[in-house]
Amino acid sequence: MATREQGKVPGATLPTAPPGATPRTNGLRRSQRVYLNIPITVYGWAVGGEVFNEETTTVVVNSHGALILLKNKIEPKQQLFVRNERTGEEAKCYVANVGSTEGERTEIGLGFVDDHPAFWQVHFPPDDWDSATRKRPTAPATAPKPAPAKKP
Repeated sequence: MATREQGKVPGATLPTAPPGATPRTNGLRRSQRVYLNIPITVYGWAVGGEVFNEETTTVVVNSHGALILLKNKIEPKQQLFVRNERTGEEAKCYVANVGSTEGERTEIGLGFVDDHPAFWQVHFPPDDWDSATRKRPTAPATAPKPAPAKKP
């Protein structure tokens, strides 16, 4: 397990994602996304082999990982560890995507190495859920008629 101390890790190599692990198949997402800021700590090895420990928040979460912003330089397929600061639970992740940089921080897409469906403490819609087909409330065709007043 990675240590949380700053410094060089002699001979550190960047672990890769498990074989066949991908955030999408056939261009479709594997689970619904939820825009949610959850405080997390990310730790592992930055580019160059330095151990890092960075506090940040999620931007988007799903049952298979998250989109986050990091200051540390990270490479695709690299292994990291994420701690959910609300629950104290930790999970091993891989870098699925390195996106654009905004200021000092870069968008990082993370995928869980192992299944962690309750890691974010969010109930996600089923994988086959389609918001376009959800039932929406409808107004009655006619307004209800008021009840006649009772005579004393």
